[in-house]
Amino acid sequence: YTDKLYLQKCDGEEVIWSTEMTENQNGVNGCTAVTGGVIVFGEKYENYHFKYAWIEKYDENGNFVWRRKLNYDLDKVYVSEILEDDDGSYVVISRGDSTTLCFSRYSPDGDELYVHKTEMGKYGIWKSAHLGDGYVIQLGSHASTPDGEYSKIAMLDHDGNITDTFSYDSD
Repeated sequence: YTDKLYLQKCDGEEVIWSTEMTENQNGVNGCTAVTGGVIVFGEKYENYHFKYAWIEKYDENGNFVWRRKLNYDLDKVYVSEILEDDDGSYVVISRGDSTTLCFSRYSPDGDELYVHKTEMGKYGIWKSAHLGDGYVIQLGSHASTPDGEYSKIAMLDHDGNITDTFSYDSD
């Protein structure tokens, strides 16, 4: 377990600012640069057991702005990616209970605006991006085919509903 976590902004080797994160988070999985700052995401564990996923926003000077815990009434949520929409809201692409695709939207102030959950099977979320008025998500598993990889692309509308899927393999 980690005693302290620091978020730093650097320009090459020069540290522009450094701030200690608000709580002992145990696991930082990533961050996304957004208008006016950065959103950091990860998971919280207690006694080696998953407690919840979280997102935190820091402003462009490293000052803490807000923090949200995510569980969506699921046993375990893993945040894969955060995308900033044209209206300034944040879309959180995550997976819950190993089989549920979670699509949630948060206001620039961190208020939860919308959550949509879709059963997707035992796929990990490998990558997500904006595509037109919706989103494209790459889902994958390393154990589904004899050659060791199975993947598919899911198209989502603006509200996180799957509108189409395309399967492919390593060939």
